[in-house]
Amino acid sequence: MLLKNTDTTDKYFISAFYVIIIFTFILFDYLRSYIFKTEYIYINFVAIFFTLLLLMNRLYKKQYNEKILYAFIMCAFFAIISAYSATYSKGNYMLIMGCYIMPLLLIGMNCNDLTIESIYLRFLKLLNFIVYVILLLGIIDYISKGNVQQFLINKQYFTGRMIELVYYNLEGGVYRYYSFWGHPLRNAEIFLIYFVINNIFNKYYYVKENPIKISIITLIGVTIANSKIGFLLALILIIFLNSNSNNRDKTKHIYGGIILLIIVLFMNSGIFNSTIVQRIAGDSDLSSGRNQIVSAIIDGYVDRPQLLGGGLDYSYYIRNLTGYGATSFEYPPIMFAYDLGVVTTVLMYILIAIYPMITFFKHKNYYILFSFIIILLDVTSYNGLTNRGDFMFQYCLIIFLLLNIDRAVFTNVRYQSIHISENMDTNVL
Repeated sequence: MLLKNTDTTDKYFISAFYVIIIFTFILFDYLRSYIFKTEYIYINFVAIFFTLLLLMNRLYKKQYNEKILYAFIMCAFFAIISAYSATYSKGNYMLIMGCYIMPLLLIGMNCNDLTIESIYLRFLKLLNFIVYVILLLGIIDYISKGNVQQFLINKQYFTGRMIELVYYNLEGGVYRYYSFWGHPLRNAEIFLIYFVINNIFNKYYYVKENPIKISIITLIGVTIANSKIGFLLALILIIFLNSNSNNRDKTKHIYGGIILLIIVLFMNSGIFNSTIVQRIAGDSDLSSGRNQIVSAIIDGYVDRPQLLGGGLDYSYYIRNLTGYGATSFEYPPIMFAYDLGVVTTVLMYILIAIYPMITFFKHKNYYILFSFIIILLDVTSYNGLTNRGDFMFQYCLIIFLLLNIDRAVFTNVRYQSIHISENMDTNVL
């Protein structure tokens, strides 16, 4: 358990941040779009408003990383320049800033130990509830051969391309779970986040969820989502990052044996064979053709990204020029480079990838570092971050949580080390 210091919780910060959590994980983009039936509802105006309020609060209290703020300003500047050079549509400016740039502000926010513990626990409870609902409906959908997905189509929750994809998979005989949360790859992502967030809490606070239960739910979740990369990353998490590593050696070995047995049994089950195995049998390429598009770019069949981007959806135009059948690049760094430009993309990935990894590495928190890398690999393996909606907000919120948990751990470990050293000096005297 983390050492409790004499800090008090920041009730204003907690309340405002909880509003952001509610509007990014409960009243999220798909649900808002279904209720209000307008494209611009994909911009999370409420989350943006409270993010700006918290930015002013953190700056006032000197609890904001100014280097992050400078990088954010540069990123926003070049994103706007790219949008201006490509189009004069006010809507595109709003979508770029609202969906991709403003969420980056969350990364620089700092809070004390008790405040992050309160926020983390609230988020954990909400996340678990969402995951349990997705899983329950997914199991019902799998058993009923797609009745839940058909219900969502009938209620017009799915529209356009999503309906085509649902019917394609249901009629093709290879099961994939399109839930109220969205695309199967987004479902797989939230199950990986579920594993990481729960195990970090177990490791640094107290065991709230049984590690075996977490592993089973994660395995089932990524399997019904039928994400090949997601399943591989889930196996890595379960084998190497299970929170039972905190237990005594004997208990750890028992847990490890049970986990391995569950994995073996699961990979020989009907649900695994009717999802992941069938999909791999139909297409052995883990990237589902996306690497072919990358090869086309490297080989010079299409223009490479420039310092300034071509505007929203320019990457889809480039995709069409290659003639390959993948629905998009599905690699956010490449898509952002075409849409927003290389400069904006580099600055963005300094914030959402390089800075967190360097921070975790400097603090020698390899557990959180490895957990973060797994999440980063997942969100980089498909085009979620480039989609309009709350994808970037949700991801940056996770980064905020991990950075502040890491900071709390580092601070308390250093405090304990100094305290022990002082006691030793006193004893010597």
